[in-house]
Amino acid sequence: MKPRNRTNSAALTILLLALLGLLLPVQAAADYCHSDDPDKIPPFLAPGVDPNLLLVLDNSASMYDLAYLEDAQYCFDDKFDAGTSHAGYFDPDTWYVYENNQFVATDGNVCNNHTHQKSVDGTNNTAQICLNVDNVDSDDPQQLNTFAARGTFLNWVAASKLDIEKGILTGGKYENGQLLMESRGCLERRFIKQVQLDSLHFLTLAVRPPTDEEKGNNTDDLTTRIEIFPLTDGGYNHESCEKAVEAMSDEDPSLGEIKGYIDACMGYDAGGGNDPDTAARAAFNHSIQDCWYLSKHKEWPPGAGSVTRMKNECETIYEADVLPWEIGPSHSGYVCFGDHRWPEETTLAVRGYVGRCWETGYGEGSELECVDRVCTDEPQGAGNPRCIDGYVYQCDGNYNPNQDRCGGSPGEWIRMQDCITTGEFDDE
Repeated sequence: MKPRNRTNSAALTILLLALLGLLLPVQAAADYCHSDDPDKIPPFLAPGVDPNLLLVLDNSASMYDLAYLEDAQYCFDDKFDAGTSHAGYFDPDTWYVYENNQFVATDGNVCNNHTHQKSVDGTNNTAQICLNVDNVDSDDPQQLNTFAARGTFLNWVAASKLDIEKGILTGGKYENGQLLMESRGCLERRFIKQVQLDSLHFLTLAVRPPTDEEKGNNTDDLTTRIEIFPLTDGGYNHESCEKAVEAMSDEDPSLGEIKGYIDACMGYDAGGGNDPDTAARAAFNHSIQDCWYLSKHKEWPPGAGSVTRMKNECETIYEADVLPWEIGPSHSGYVCFGDHRWPEETTLAVRGYVGRCWETGYGEGSELECVDRVCTDEPQGAGNPRCIDGYVYQCDGNYNPNQDRCGGSPGEWIRMQDCITTGEFDDE
């Protein structure tokens, strides 16, 4: 029995060695997998299974977000690295110049007449951006004559995740022989990109989707828009803007602090002024504070101070031969927009705001008639504003909600009025 056991053990050892030999790599398998024949079927597939490739794509709305972000929670990025190559529709090392509403590939000679540049080491050889801008350090409006940049900068500014995905799979989105970038900016608002130039001026750009007016009938259009702002000494003050937002969310904020942060954020001079530009900035600040106060406290700021300040700033704009109905949404004093000539039932988006109370003596039959405001949803005899004897009253002073009392100076309940035109509107 013992000799038999030794024989079985030896046979088992030989069998195991033989099986291990089957697992050792052989040259034939390597040659098979590296064959130049594209129709080779991998040897490890089970019989009857065709080769296949599973590709998972993300087509969610977030793919329209920008690809290069320092911090996704903010709509601001100023961390462009000139030494890093950024992929996208633009070739990173090629120069592009903006001509005829598109970026066209060019050579570096476009920078020969530049006034400002962004480079790696301060020399023309490593330049990434070249600008020719007039009136940078004067009071006259700036004039951008040339905007040129390497593709790596343009990709950093505007490439979306979807652009890069489409570029890899199909070469990009083409329309009429042109590559079209697609982005929603920052949740369909502006995303701010900023760099400091060699001259220490700041170049600020905004990336956004098209407006409804720009879309026209093509409501699905998300073609990227790039806005270029005037060069500044200080740039966009992201820190102050963030502090303004944080202060507005505090339980017991200081209006003075909020005003200061807004002025610093927007680069505005404190207070009003006799020139229309300063007055427009001040009106913008007042409108932010008032709308914030209404949203937080469900009532307008107490007293006549806010109304008086807004009225004075808007009057300064009007007296500079700017008619209320000529003020557009891009104007910092947009709260002063309005047109008293429209009928009262017209929506506020058409009639406007402060400007609808400005009487210009426009044409025959345009006299205004002010009537007492009749109560609608105002509470009876309480709150601010409130309904008294069928008409709306508001506290002209400091309203104390705990005591339901109008105090301060003058501390009176004032009957509100609406001014409407008595003639027909003439859009001529």
